[in-house]
Amino acid sequence: MRASTVISFIITVCVICSIQSNGQTGTNQKNLDGKNKSINNAFQQNKRQSPELTFNFIETTMTKISLGLQFTQIAWVVKDIKISKKYFQEVMGISNFSIIDTIRVKEFGGTYYGKPSNAESLVLLVYSGGTFIELIQPISGNSVFQDYLDKNPAGGIQHVAYSTSVANLDKVISEFADKGFPVISSFNHPIATIVFLDTRKEIGVMTEIMGITKEGEEMVQQMKN
Repeated sequence: MRASTVISFIITVCVICSIQSNGQTGTNQKNLDGKNKSINNAFQQNKRQSPELTFNFIETTMTKISLGLQFTQIAWVVKDIKISKKYFQEVMGISNFSIIDTIRVKEFGGTYYGKPSNAESLVLLVYSGGTFIELIQPISGNSVFQDYLDKNPAGGIQHVAYSTSVANLDKVISEFADKGFPVISSFNHPIATIVFLDTRKEIGVMTEIMGITKEGEEMVQQMKN
């Protein structure tokens, strides 16, 4: 590898780090735009000199940022799942909902703030616009869904969900715990091991991480098709 290629690569990394630092300290937009242009120029030079190095750098950076996660779902907790389904069907034109399923988390080793949970909820799923929409109506027991509805009687978006392979889930959980986001609720469904993290102070909603099983991957593909 030529020395000029290495230098170009190092410049690219330094510019990225500089932008991240300045973004945190409130650098004005003009400076950020200038540095964005510098990033683009550095990457273009890097591409010409070493396309493989450029690709590997992007891939490594994105892996660190995403933790192997893929944005998967937006979930509404609602007071009447049939009324909410009707809205999406008649107003939004989304018609391919799954059948209403009753989830009893006790059957899947459910937990709620570290204690066993016997919560029950009605659940609907539909794939639309490149993501899943989930509707949840809590029925009984202690759950993060019932907590949300108690504070927001009209319902609303309670969480967003990201997915990863079930084999990668423990690593993701550990990474989030190290950053101050421990698991507050969980259950082990055949299609996925599901955990909830309290990210409300940071983004206004909770975050769900789904460790998708082989069975779950097949179900996801069926719903997408």
